[in-house]
Amino acid sequence: MLFQKKTYSIISKFIVFFLISCFSTSMQLTGQEINKKYTFEDTVINSKDEIDPNKFHESAFEEIIFDQINYLLEKRGFDTKQKNKVLTQAAKDQGTYMAFVESAKLIRDENVKTETPNRLKAYGGSGYGEELISKNSISSGKIPYTYAKIASDIVFKWFASSKTVKMFEGYKYNLIGIGVKLDEKQRKIFTSVILGNFKSFNDGPKYLSNLKIPYSTKTYGLKPPNKSLCKRVNKFDNLMDLQKGLTVEDNIIYFETDNIRSIKKLISSKKDGLAIDILQKEQFNCEIPNILDHNQINQGILTKRIYSKKLFKKNIINTEETPKGFKVELATLPENISNNYELNLVIIKSKSLCKTIPKSFIIKPEGAYTHDVKLLADTITINSRFNYKPVADSMALSMRIPFEKNKYTYKPEDIEKFIELLNEPKFLIYNLQITAYSSIEGNNNKNEMLQKKRAESIVEALKNKQTDIVNTKIITTYNWSDFKKDIRETKYKKLDSMTMEEAQHYIQKNNLNKEFEPILKNHRYAQIDMKIYYDIIGENEQPYVLKKFNDAIINNDRITALSIEKYIMKKVLNYRYKPDVLNELIIPYNEMYAGIIMNKLWLQHYTEQISDEDLKTNVDSLHKLSPDNEYIAFNNLLLQITNTPFASTNSASLLQVQIDRLYYTPLSKKTIDGLNLKLQFKQLNYIDSKPNNKKLKRACIDKIKQIIDLHDETMLNSLKLAELFMENNDYPFAIETLEPWVMHPNTSEKLLLSYVSLCSQYEMRMHTQKFNYAMTRIREINPKQFCDLLNGSNFTLRVFENQYIKEEHCKYCNSTD
Repeated sequence: MLFQKKTYSIISKFIVFFLISCFSTSMQLTGQEINKKYTFEDTVINSKDEIDPNKFHESAFEEIIFDQINYLLEKRGFDTKQKNKVLTQAAKDQGTYMAFVESAKLIRDENVKTETPNRLKAYGGSGYGEELISKNSISSGKIPYTYAKIASDIVFKWFASSKTVKMFEGYKYNLIGIGVKLDEKQRKIFTSVILGNFKSFNDGPKYLSNLKIPYSTKTYGLKPPNKSLCKRVNKFDNLMDLQKGLTVEDNIIYFETDNIRSIKKLISSKKDGLAIDILQKEQFNCEIPNILDHNQINQGILTKRIYSKKLFKKNIINTEETPKGFKVELATLPENISNNYELNLVIIKSKSLCKTIPKSFIIKPEGAYTHDVKLLADTITINSRFNYKPVADSMALSMRIPFEKNKYTYKPEDIEKFIELLNEPKFLIYNLQITAYSSIEGNNNKNEMLQKKRAESIVEALKNKQTDIVNTKIITTYNWSDFKKDIRETKYKKLDSMTMEEAQHYIQKNNLNKEFEPILKNHRYAQIDMKIYYDIIGENEQPYVLKKFNDAIINNDRITALSIEKYIMKKVLNYRYKPDVLNELIIPYNEMYAGIIMNKLWLQHYTEQISDEDLKTNVDSLHKLSPDNEYIAFNNLLLQITNTPFASTNSASLLQVQIDRLYYTPLSKKTIDGLNLKLQFKQLNYIDSKPNNKKLKRACIDKIKQIIDLHDETMLNSLKLAELFMENNDYPFAIETLEPWVMHPNTSEKLLLSYVSLCSQYEMRMHTQKFNYAMTRIREINPKQFCDLLNGSNFTLRVFENQYIKEEHCKYCNSTD
């Protein structure tokens, strides 16, 4: 038993190892190695070169890793990274250390540069950043690897991990430093990559003396943010809007809100409180680095914090008239401070500074959401596996032309009226037989001559209609069989038992011609038997196809009928058939043919043969006839949403249930999503007209977020969606909605303005390449607007921690401070 367990354990480990190996191999195969040349002084290195340990080029390998990272980021739609000197120096230092000790580890056995923050500080940084390391062999046995192969393996390993890929793909870090070193034995490459951002630098403290009123260097016991303690703060609704509650009256800073309950939820414990961090414009002087210390939890003048008990006790507007009101004095402005300052609200939880809320602003876009949801034709419910194409076929036709007494000349127009009675599409005759019948009372020779002339006249009339009739046969005979049949019903029924000659003799002898004429006149006619094939050239095709459709319906051949109907629909839509052809489709009104009826209605509405109201009435009736037909159900829902006002929220709920059911039908998700969005926007308009609508509105917006594909919307739709999300304080999704359009060559100024205003809600967003690009485009389109955004009325002063924006502002907005 012990042996068996041990065997299973070994097998299990082998299977796990095998699966991991296969997965790793698969992941490696999906990575694309960089193929590029790099020039360093007189040396040219190709990324596909094999590594020679005696001539290993560290700078080339660092460049290849950098390009590999940015290649993957760009391929996945994320901002690429930019190199930074401080981060690079710290990374090179760590790469050299790991090669020396021949071990890939982040923590060193020394005092000065023990961890990543220490190493960053050693090179003039703030200590803010994250580091990744790797150890890789330069060969497999005696087979050397290429630079690109090892770089691809290193980078792809990081991108394949859910933990490390976030460091690259998120907008937290936009800067990078890379250091590599080959160990002394020339077998292993040790790599360090450090990611950081503007907070990674710390030149500001050197210029503290330039400020008339220096920023606070003491925090009086306040601790840095604690992830666990600050979790609730970050989930607080409309957190950024709290800063807008700060005002200054007679040099006193007040915080005010009309919802004291929400503040009590935020500041709930004994050591929770509020404070102010005052930033000065002088801290962002164009001539010197920003005067900030990123090793501190505050960036400006930090006021004395006020904890919860004292905070709520000092409320000066808590009255019966304003039971939800809250206004409290937080601090006094420092003496002699200039007017160029900014108030940041500080949220404290259990003595931890959880959040500093800077100034932000919102510019709502204006868009109109249009999703072209159309009625559906039911072309696949019936399993029609072939596409109909008209092919001329042949058949036998017969008609009877009565002869007028003594008349033997027939014109084409005489014949045409009988052909019309056949109600057949245009045809061509290839075999013709005319049997000319005469009544029995006449002279034999005379009758035969008369019948022959009549038959020949008919042939000529038909030839006038159709030049060439291949085979023609004329038969002349007495109509003895019809005479016998008809005479049985008269008093002369005894003639039925006679021969034809005896009957002829009896009629002549008794002079019965006039008396028998009502019977005999019906016996003079031509029986025309034709073998024809249909002419479907040009305009003759439509009546032929129509006949085939109606024949299929008569024969209960629903599959063929649908195939022909689809062909007719296509021809009408391509202006090949006249829309009137739809009125000639004879379709039984029953469930079996509901889909075919829906197609007819759809096309009649499309060609404006029936009104919207008639369509709605007919589709509703058709849905009751065939409730399981998903196309009819879709159209019925669309017409209800489009044409019927909501009586209550229950009306929308019932429609929602029916739409949700459609997701389990063969209809495409994209098609149903369009209908679903139409319902949500109509519901939002209805909800806006009613009180106490917050929960219902939130549910609609959440539904819209589930439905839409942000990369499949038009710019105008994206603006409308962003406006909707911004109105409901869903700023992250609003950013996602606009972001695909930021770098579009035809993006609008209003979209860019809305986008950068959303970025003002998130400090790190103001340091991304897309933000820089958007601000540059605004400057190019409207230079004044660009400067107005940065004059202190909109963006926080912290925007100038983005060095690019600071330089742009200093260059184009004539800023000298």
